[in-house]
Amino acid sequence: MAEDSAAGVTGGQSGEADARRPARGDGGGLFGTSIGYLPFAGEPRGHPTHLAGIPDRIADDCRRAEAAGCAGVDLLAYRATDADPLDLVRAARAAITGRLVVAGSITNTDQIQALASAGADAFTIGSAAFDGSLQPHAGTLRSQLAPVVGL
Repeated sequence: MAEDSAAGVTGGQSGEADARRPARGDGGGLFGTSIGYLPFAGEPRGHPTHLAGIPDRIADDCRRAEAAGCAGVDLLAYRATDADPLDLVRAARAAITGRLVVAGSITNTDQIQALASAGADAFTIGSAAFDGSLQPHAGTLRSQLAPVVGL
C-alpha cells in the first residue's frame, strides 16, 4: 500500500449499509462511525499524481488493506502508468470485499460505465466537472454533473 492515503465515507445515506457488500464485524469505520479509511493501492507518484503498479501489486495492496481493517481502497486507475486502468479495477475488485473507489482523470460517462462494469463501487470527479470536460458548453457546475448523477 502507498504511504500516501485517502479517506472516504462508506455506507449509504443516514448510515444505511450497502446491500451489495457483506457487513464486517467492525464495519471498517473509524471509532464506531460510518467514516472509513481507504488507502491508495499501488504507488502514487508525483503531482499531478500518477499510479505505478501492475494488477498483481494492486491486488496484494488491496488484500493488505483489508487485512489491516480498512473499509476499502482508493485506486487512481485512469492515472496508471504500468497497466490498463480497467485491469487494475478488476484486480482490486477480485482482491477485496470492501469499498473500491476510483479517483483521478475520470472525464466522461463512458469511463464511469466501464468502471461500474469492472466492479468499482464509487468514483470521484474533480477537474472534469469544473473545466467543462463532461459536457462542453453546458455552463454551470450542475449542468456539468447532470449526465453523471442524473440531475
